Amino acid sequence: MNMNMNIVLGHAKMMLGICQQKIGRIIGNLTLANAGKQRYFTGKAQVAIGEAQDIIKECLSRLQTR
Repeated sequence: MNMNMNIVLGHAKMMLGICQQKIGRIIGNLTLANAGKQRYFTGKAQVAIGEAQDIIKECLSRLQTR
């Protein structure tokens, strides 16, 4: 199975966002914590896009085999 790079990169952004949020909270930097939250949700959206791409490819593949 071929791995969708949007899914991989999205998960990486989510993990970085979580770390950034936690570090921001620990040091009391709300700007850093909010940037981490934004990065997390950007990654989550990228994962959703990658999953949608995989679903579309699967549907097209099934249509072509008919």
